[in-house]
Amino acid sequence: MIDLHGIKTACSELHKRTGVYIELYDNSHNMVFSTSSRRSADPTDKDITITPRTNKSYSIRIIPGKSPINDSHAQLISLYLEPFFTTKDPADILKDTLLGNLTAEACVQQLKALRIDPEFTHRLYIIKCLPKHLTETLDITSEMIESGSRDFLFPFNDDTLVLIKECEDEMSEDDAWEMANALCQSVNFEIPENTLTVAVSRLFYSLESIENAYLSAVGVMRIGNICNTGKSVHIAEKLRLEEFLDTLPSDALLKFIDNYSADTFSDAWDDRMAETVQALFDNNLNLSVTARELYTHRNTLVYRLDKIKKLSGFDLRAFDDAVMLKILMTADKLMKNKKNNRKDNA
Repeated sequence: MIDLHGIKTACSELHKRTGVYIELYDNSHNMVFSTSSRRSADPTDKDITITPRTNKSYSIRIIPGKSPINDSHAQLISLYLEPFFTTKDPADILKDTLLGNLTAEACVQQLKALRIDPEFTHRLYIIKCLPKHLTETLDITSEMIESGSRDFLFPFNDDTLVLIKECEDEMSEDDAWEMANALCQSVNFEIPENTLTVAVSRLFYSLESIENAYLSAVGVMRIGNICNTGKSVHIAEKLRLEEFLDTLPSDALLKFIDNYSADTFSDAWDDRMAETVQALFDNNLNLSVTARELYTHRNTLVYRLDKIKKLSGFDLRAFDDAVMLKILMTADKLMKNKKNNRKDNA
């Protein structure tokens, strides 16, 4: 794809400065653009035709104005115009937008020039891996993209891939999680020594919002790594509470936490109790499902919950108590992270 708007602007500027007329032709010899549609070349004009090195499908005809031109002039004009002929695929355009090299408006225009409708529902996946396994992870991830789909996958930096996934019928958070989890399992099976983490943005409805989708996924990755330690997949919709608490002032969180005993938080519990609490939250307080996931008897789970109630004062079988404990534990993790960041920056 060429940047036709950029070519027109550049050619017009060249005409103003040098007086030369410039015509652009495609490989079928059809005129694509001319600096003056009313200008007809004189048969005696010593015009020069050159082909951009960055795109052999076009030719540039340079027609002298008041002053003659030579091959050196033509080469300089060609070098000036060549960047506008660089062929880009959609992934390049989207990456340039995320890197700040293109505005959202220019991104949409360039996608439309490739006959890609930017108005479609999508989620953005950030896929973090070890730098040495980036190429392998890219290959495995690309296998999960169906042929003919409008999904876009590209390396973003030395340890990060970005996947823009089209969501038919507004892919639910469970569907998004299942896909991310399947990717983690596939990569871990193929590259056992790799460490993969996936963050998934909320839904967006146009590629014009691609920067917001990326920032959404970046925030999900950060909050997920703080509040869901040890997990490989973080989904925006599953971190709504965590994101909200993260926006509150530190003083407000500390005041809230200080109203409760330190025994409330998982530091006072053994690993099994902490695992039980997290599993119960992950399974929407469903005791039967939680017991199956923990490979334990329901009665054993009830015993653990009784012990947690005795230590913390919160009965996780009661919705209000469960919500309060979830808030306290999340606030505690966020404050510890902020404290550690202050130490690192000191």
